Amino acid sequence: MDPLNPNQGLVLDLAASKPGRQAEIVREQYKMLTDPNRRPQDYYRAFVAGAKAAAADAQPERVLDAVVAKVVGTPKARHYRALSDGFLGAWDRDSTLVPVHSTIFALNTVGMRVNPQLGVRDAAGDLSAVFLYLKDAPLSKDVAQPILFAMNEVMSAVLPTARPRILVVRSGEYLDIDKRTTPRSQTLRIAGLLGQWTAMWAEIAKAA
Repeated sequence: MDPLNPNQGLVLDLAASKPGRQAEIVREQYKMLTDPNRRPQDYYRAFVAGAKAAAADAQPERVLDAVVAKVVGTPKARHYRALSDGFLGAWDRDSTLVPVHSTIFALNTVGMRVNPQLGVRDAAGDLSAVFLYLKDAPLSKDVAQPILFAMNEVMSAVLPTARPRILVVRSGEYLDIDKRTTPRSQTLRIAGLLGQWTAMWAEIAKAA
């Protein structure tokens, strides 16, 4: 991970967390970079791969059941089952997957890696770039707005003409841009989040 370009999942976690937890999120990422044995992103890696495979399969339940079966008997099993149920409830089987890319949303000297996991074409031919939010912590539509705004700003490099969406996988709820918000307000919000990240990273690095 580039410390000046945290991925959007980390920035979402930052936005959704209480202040004390925000510093811990950044601290965990710093430790991960300096300790190659700490790879927290691996916790959900198998589920993300399974969700992609399920979305491309005529029997998505079978695909995700196989993913869940591999973690039965571990603390992960309950989480994976909840994610599987949520994803299957949200996935529109008339949709198809299309290639989607990652890029950097840059703001002054700091940025955010926009990395949706799914490119989706629905039955009407409309495109979406979907980021999977996998955590237990709730994610509200308001908290998601600056991230959706940043995604939309770079959509030409991610999936041209697509709309950005965040799928809160456990609940099966899609979050979309609130058209009542203004670009200026969302620029300020994402700038604030990225500024927090940069400041906390610098303090943690100084103390290490």
